[in-house]
Amino acid sequence: QSLIYYLSINDSRRIRVYAMAALPRVASCNKNAFDQFLKPTLIDGTYESSTFPEVMKALQDVYYCLGITCSDIGGFDQETRKCIDSAINAALAGYIPLTDVREFSRVDLDILQIEIFMRMEQLDTANDLYINGANIRMGIDFLTLHDMAIDANNAKVPSFSIFKRYYGDEYYSHKMINEVFTLKPPYKDFGTTQRMIIVQRSLQYLVVQMRLLSHLYSCYYSCVSHNIQEHDKKNELWDRAAAYFVGSIEAGNDDNGDQRSGGLLLFNLGKQLCSEFNTCSKGFAKINDEIISLFRTGQGALNGNQCNILEDTIGQIESLINVPLLQGLIRSADRSDGVQAKSRSNEDIAEGFMFATVLLPIIDRADPEAASLISQNMVQPFKTSTRPMPSGKLEVFDMVARIIPKIGISCENIGIYDGYDFCKGAASQSSSALLTSSLSSTLFVCTLFQIIFSF
Repeated sequence: QSLIYYLSINDSRRIRVYAMAALPRVASCNKNAFDQFLKPTLIDGTYESSTFPEVMKALQDVYYCLGITCSDIGGFDQETRKCIDSAINAALAGYIPLTDVREFSRVDLDILQIEIFMRMEQLDTANDLYINGANIRMGIDFLTLHDMAIDANNAKVPSFSIFKRYYGDEYYSHKMINEVFTLKPPYKDFGTTQRMIIVQRSLQYLVVQMRLLSHLYSCYYSCVSHNIQEHDKKNELWDRAAAYFVGSIEAGNDDNGDQRSGGLLLFNLGKQLCSEFNTCSKGFAKINDEIISLFRTGQGALNGNQCNILEDTIGQIESLINVPLLQGLIRSADRSDGVQAKSRSNEDIAEGFMFATVLLPIIDRADPEAASLISQNMVQPFKTSTRPMPSGKLEVFDMVARIIPKIGISCENIGIYDGYDFCKGAASQSSSALLTSSLSSTLFVCTLFQIIFSF
């Protein structure tokens, strides 16, 4: 209230004092809004009164996260009274849930706060948040990321057995996270940021993703059992799955989210990468449009008890959520190419390690040779502190292009990265990007002829 009041009268000295007291709490709800707008505007720079409406909007957007309402804060003029509390069925980036899943969308806040503690090298505190939770309240208890990682319902997802078999442990995600927190080899020798990336990406793309899928398949099994008593439960589980795809930071925004929102789930990953792969539509990720549309289709099929349509929709969602993960792997392969051995501060090789870790079970089932090459370039070097990408990024690109149709993804979904068209494979690269000598030129031509005649 004090910050808002001094903003309204443009008392720059007191604005900075109250901003320093209040805004760190905002950072634990929406780090991008804090880093990119509120901190530069109210703490580091000189506040301009013309930005008052925008500042108010940014503050009001985190009221629900902070556990307060518009009426708690109140208002003293027309601008400050514009506040609207988060609706029970608040949109999830264009998807309208039929039930109240706001609490479940807050899973991204646990992930964000774990990231903050790990950047501060507070591993015990981060682990405590992982085990005990802080943001998804269920009665007097919290639903925790640890609960999700070891949930027996994960086995409802057909692909769960693939992950279990590949990693030799049904608690594969928890095992990795726990080994980082307890500084087991090889993670004890990694840099602070690298350890943070491993835990954060495990939570985002192993734990929460499997939770999302387990809810979708639970809906399907309820549909085919014709259990009318579970109708409301089915709707809530479907809505929760959408919440685990979008998260609370993106919630309530337009169909494609808010460019300033630093979401932490799969929706935001697609949004981040589409510009680099020429897969944006009006600045936003086409893949997100497709997945949100499928959530709407599934919602209708679920309520119409159209189980065949529901099954097909779930299968499409499960395939398409791999698109931003593959794009992340491709970009990481590019950025890791040329990194020296024993680099314990480089973020790109840690990112590559995790994207590969998330995708390898699926890739291995479709094409063991491709999985082996990706592992040799992005997993084993990171674990053993040897030079990453020994085969070079183009070998990895070629393997990705080869496995895309085998895992139910259209090459158009992946797009074009740095001149490499994943619908054309190696033939799409220009000679200037690939050839550095007459010898390499000859090798490339021979390889190209082999590819052509193999068809």
